[in-house]
Amino acid sequence: MTTTAKPSAILAAAAMGALLLSFPAPAAQYSKLGIITAAKSAGKWDALKSWIAASGYLDEWQAAAFFSDSYPAFAAITNAVASSGVATPAEIETILSAARDTAPDALLSAVYAAEMKTAQGRAKWHGGLPVSSFATNETTRIIERIDRYPDLWEWIDTAARRKALTPEEAARRATKRRSARQTRVKSLQSRIDALQATLAVPATNDELIVSQAKTRLEIASLQRTLDRLNAQSQTNIVTVTVTPAP
Repeated sequence: MTTTAKPSAILAAAAMGALLLSFPAPAAQYSKLGIITAAKSAGKWDALKSWIAASGYLDEWQAAAFFSDSYPAFAAITNAVASSGVATPAEIETILSAARDTAPDALLSAVYAAEMKTAQGRAKWHGGLPVSSFATNETTRIIERIDRYPDLWEWIDTAARRKALTPEEAARRATKRRSARQTRVKSLQSRIDALQATLAVPATNDELIVSQAKTRLEIASLQRTLDRLNAQSQTNIVTVTVTPAP
């Protein structure tokens, strides 16, 4: 009799008694105590225990703490267990399902979830650096960046989502920004003028000299900001002459 289900390979681990302290994903880990308990509930433990001893695996069974389905010989030995009549494939699957230790799966899931929050972690799990593209939802007009990794897994950067503006919306936003910039320019210029007026008073003592020096520094800083805002408000005009083809 031949079994093809993955759980059959795990019962082979119980029969083999291979002691594995670590295993690569997606190997499953199974409790030795769980196998014994489930086999007893199915009325199969005595026969399985006898088979382990008769097959020469008693030492491994006694030394093992748990079993992993990543052991290469698990499937072959499980087939031998089934062929011997100890348990049917369905009974094997039931025993293994009851003995599954989900703690490593939960730990792996937690590690994966944590590393998915970083670009380095996503690259490590999904084969390297992604290729990025942008897509726009026609209904919501939301633009989002999509990173596709070498294993074809996709990640959407929800933090970088933005809405595509209609020409009217873009014009209104530009007008609002221009108005805010103009208000800021006027405020800065008023502040500079007020500070300049204080410098007209002759510095007659050390305290006033220090105060006016600080004022000049503040004026210089405000002027740099004002120059930057004025530069942003300038419009570049490009003239294009189109000549009809002869």
